[in-house]
Amino acid sequence: MSELTGKLDETIAAAVQAQISAQVLEALSGGQLFQKYVTAVLQSVVEVPDPKGGYGRTVKVTFVDNAIAGVIKKAVQEAVQNAVAEERERIQEEVRLAVKRRAADFAVVLTDELLKSAEDKWRFNVQLYAPKRES
Repeated sequence: MSELTGKLDETIAAAVQAQISAQVLEALSGGQLFQKYVTAVLQSVVEVPDPKGGYGRTVKVTFVDNAIAGVIKKAVQEAVQNAVAEERERIQEEVRLAVKRRAADFAVVLTDELLKSAEDKWRFNVQLYAPKRES
């Protein structure tokens, strides 16, 4: 089954690349000369940061694959931003409710930190941490 999925993914990727190449060529409509150079550019290999991490590591991909990944990444980021913006009020309300539920915990931590700071030459440095929940 995974072999079939892999071949399907390759077929889809090839079809997308062919469609993009055709659209670019049509937009430039410069004949055979442009076709040769556009094809060369689209299939040229570029180095990009390794998406799997690794400080300073790079991988080589085709220009068209990199361009497609960039467009998809941007579209996903915009979709997430729009979804969060649409739910902004609901998210804020959930945060308010969570803070209200934990107000007693915050008060205890704040009071403890103030007392500890007062004992230590009045240097105030208050940090709030949620207590670990018992499983």
